[in-house]
Amino acid sequence: MYVLKFGGSSVADSKCMLNVVDILRKRNNEKILLVLSACQGITNKLEQVSSEALNNNKENSKILCDEIRSLHLNIINYTLKNSRIKRNACYKVNTLCDELENLLVGVSLLKELIPQVMDRIYAFGECLSTNIFYYIALEHGLKIIWKDARNFIKTDSNFLSANILEQQTKEHCKELYKEFNNYDIIVTQGFIGSDEFGHTTTLGRGGSDLSAAVFGNAMSAECIEIWTDVNGVLSADPRLISEAKSIPVMRYTTVKEMAFWGAKVLHPKTILPAIKNNIPVKILNSFEPENQGTIIESELYSNSTSVHSIVVKQKCSMLSIAIDESSKYIEVLTSVIKYLSENDFHLLYSVYSNQSISLIVDGELNDVIIDNKTIYRSIVNAICIVGENFTNNIEEFSKITNSINYCLINNHSKLLGMHIISKHTILLIIDSSNINMLVKDIHQKLI
Repeated sequence: MYVLKFGGSSVADSKCMLNVVDILRKRNNEKILLVLSACQGITNKLEQVSSEALNNNKENSKILCDEIRSLHLNIINYTLKNSRIKRNACYKVNTLCDELENLLVGVSLLKELIPQVMDRIYAFGECLSTNIFYYIALEHGLKIIWKDARNFIKTDSNFLSANILEQQTKEHCKELYKEFNNYDIIVTQGFIGSDEFGHTTTLGRGGSDLSAAVFGNAMSAECIEIWTDVNGVLSADPRLISEAKSIPVMRYTTVKEMAFWGAKVLHPKTILPAIKNNIPVKILNSFEPENQGTIIESELYSNSTSVHSIVVKQKCSMLSIAIDESSKYIEVLTSVIKYLSENDFHLLYSVYSNQSISLIVDGELNDVIIDNKTIYRSIVNAICIVGENFTNNIEEFSKITNSINYCLINNHSKLLGMHIISKHTILLIIDSSNINMLVKDIHQKLI
């Protein structure tokens, strides 16, 4: 059994939904749990219409509701030919949209929008997309059944960012798995679940990816596939480096490191339930399904040294704190970290010695005085290089560092520090007026 999750851009319109149908038809010998997000842009519209309802802007609220209704009815009109199936699909969409409008009337009357109600509003996006897809798949002859994820994904009552109740979810998914006795495909929703009282909950950032991982774990899936609009995890930001390549296989910890340094990759927390249970996760492109994408595994068993990807974080602040004999090291460090936390600055990396403390912080800070001690800052760039087994082979690692040094000299850039964070991660602190060109050169040399 496989879990396939398609994001909002993959089910954005009629063409995209038919594309998903085509992907499924080519896998007619497999049992598939299909997890869909809301159509692209719908979640944002649900937030907007909720705000308009709360402020009693009836005209704007009606316009937005009509847009939501029209988008989904248009998908039906462009994709469905069978009159009976089309009629049933339209009825379902209109029923859901009527329910949404009634809920918004309540928000307007009460002038209150509590998280519990917002979660109910959010859920309409996924319910609409999955119902439409169900009818499209029926017309194309797929053996499919629609199921409400709220009956199977069980959570606590932390509305807007609920936590999964793993054991209860596994028990409910046993019943869901039985549907494969009669159907090849089960279509359900990402992002939503329910608490012990049956109230709708949502799972927060990356919720649909998390849903896929939770379903995969609960139903012992062979693989979880996250279908997006990119060819897996790339070796660099394609907006900066057009030659960026897909990385065929990666370990989970490497993806986690990339995400920390700002790479636009799958959020590591969302796939953790699968990785913890050694279920591989594939990142695939729904618009280029023949591309191999990226497989993320809990561990890789390779001794070879290689570079996967380069992530750059520009305009960071490097804080330098001198430690003299009168200073109490721990107290100074504690005061600085407290200041950063209170002012919402993100600490990226730190280096300590008996004479100084150096901290790399995301964003530009001014010089600050903390506990009567002036903290000097300089603006730097951070380049994170991730790969495999940097410390296993000194000769291969030397080739990597020599290439980096060549690029630094070639681009008149100054290396302020090179830190081996792990055997899979190198951090470079750079002073450069042309960081983009430097990154391009390093990418060309190493990848």
